[in-house]
Amino acid sequence: MTKTNLKTVASTDNFIWIGKKKYTKEALALHGVAIYEKMYLNNEQQLEYYRELGNIFIQMRASFGNNNQKFGKWLKTSPLNVVTTPDRSDCKKIAENWDKVQKLLKAGKLSALGVNSVKKALTDNYPETKKPNSAGNTSKNKKATTK
Repeated sequence: MTKTNLKTVASTDNFIWIGKKKYTKEALALHGVAIYEKMYLNNEQQLEYYRELGNIFIQMRASFGNNNQKFGKWLKTSPLNVVTTPDRSDCKKIAENWDKVQKLLKAGKLSALGVNSVKKALTDNYPETKKPNSAGNTSKNKKATTK
């Protein structure tokens, strides 16, 4: 992320200066809305990128017969090793549930389009998408939980 040196100054004549641009409150609010709409469209596009990348990982893993060890070895030496494990997981989650993501979008049930918001909406609206309970904290002689 880059730092900005723009200074915001509110003057007594009801104008707000951001850098060298001068806005009325109304014009600045409209400018803010336009930026937010662009961000929303970018997030929609980013979700599609997550889906496409998720499909790539799903298909590559399937090409190894779903053998996680072979896939992991290959992944470490491939150009795809730049994708972090959490991002890979997010991509697969979006790709695997794309039809549900689209239904949530159309129904207006996504208040934000960030990956965490989408994953939370999926879990809230489709509880079956939640991962089953993990073994739990098995350190310190605690028993693993089972369903």
